[in-house]
Amino acid sequence: NNRGAQNWTFTSYVSKGSVIDQMAASNKNVIKDGTYQIQLTKNKSYVMTNASNGNLQVNGNRNADNQAWIVSHTSDGYVMFQNKNTGKFIDVNNGNASSGENVITYKKNGGRNQKWIVLKDGNGYRIVSAMNQNLSLDMYTGNVVENQNIDIYQNNDRGAQNWTFTTYVSREQALNNLAVSNKNTISDGIYQIQLTKNKNYVMTN
Repeated sequence: NNRGAQNWTFTSYVSKGSVIDQMAASNKNVIKDGTYQIQLTKNKSYVMTNASNGNLQVNGNRNADNQAWIVSHTSDGYVMFQNKNTGKFIDVNNGNASSGENVITYKKNGGRNQKWIVLKDGNGYRIVSAMNQNLSLDMYTGNVVENQNIDIYQNNDRGAQNWTFTTYVSREQALNNLAVSNKNTISDGIYQIQLTKNKNYVMTN
């Protein structure tokens, strides 16, 4: 018949894995290898943290090693995130590629649950799972609070999946930088140190 119900088109099959592999390869230069803090773009005071129990969450920035991530690339362009404090990698719990699955850190296993693609996304970056290009690292509920959990979640534009990478500076180096930038605030000499609100009171040994 001529209804069109018997007319077909043949298209080369591309597997789901191949699509994601191509995405990784084409975005391998978005972020360079190095050691970073990963900040929540909507509030850069909060950074991705490896909790003591291995859970991934956001916390206020303390310039601590458990808030530092060593970025490296696999030969096929995927990004891996290794915690500076523990040496463990960001990992989707149980390798379960479903929206809402928890994210932890775990020893290196080479699985897709530890591989990521970093995409430029507006003012920041989206961190997409190698298991499913529709799932990204996500701050649970989108509410910025201390110890807020990180999971993988269906891609959306709520701001909870938008991250910023900043070169990691340790607490000690941050203090050293602060000292250097303020070294000329007061000249060498002998002083009394007065309480500004009542200068009759001074610092005493």
